[in-house]
Amino acid sequence: MSALQATGGKIFASICSLPTWGPGALHMRDDPKVHGTDAERKLFTTDNQAWRTTAGKMAEHGIGVDMFVAAPGGTYVDVATIGRSSAFLSAAESMDEFAHAVTRETGYQAMMKVRCSNGLQVSAYHGNFIQHALGADLEIGSIDADKAIGVMFSYDGKLDPKLDAHFQTALLYTTAEGQRRVRCINVVAAVNEGGLETMKFIDQDCVVSIMAKEGKLAT
Repeated sequence: MSALQATGGKIFASICSLPTWGPGALHMRDDPKVHGTDAERKLFTTDNQAWRTTAGKMAEHGIGVDMFVAAPGGTYVDVATIGRSSAFLSAAESMDEFAHAVTRETGYQAMMKVRCSNGLQVSAYHGNFIQHALGADLEIGSIDADKAIGVMFSYDGKLDPKLDAHFQTALLYTTAEGQRRVRCINVVAAVNEGGLETMKFIDQDCVVSIMAKEGKLAT
């Protein structure tokens, strides 16, 4: 991070064992006795806040991280702490994935803003980013076509079925060549008063993904 903070950039890291030494050192906390119990939820939380703090600083400096994780024999490596971008792959798949990660078009020092029609407001975001305050722009160290961010909307008024609802996402980013660009995505959606009509056109994959991120899927 110290080497890249002046320019931004990308870090490709690989790990195959629990980092137990140095800054951000972690300890073994996987206990088979708690599997299937409420105590197991702790395994999905960050064990050392230094990792979260560092991630925030990287986002501010436009630094992205691709983490490749290989755990021989199912060894515990605490993915919940060491990073959100990880891949559990075979050797051949790892080489293909690494080559793709290095060569794909990537945007750096990205900032994203989502706007919507009157009667709606953004209520939550889901994904890997930094947001310093509610309503503030999302800060993303690096972003590419393989990344996704979920956006939740809530009603703060009344929508007119005779009018469409409008959504816009603006993404400001820097290319690898140093060009600062803005990409806008505009979506127009019809408004209706019946839930049945809406369900006919729903994106099931998107809904299930949001439910999983909000932890609302039944176990």
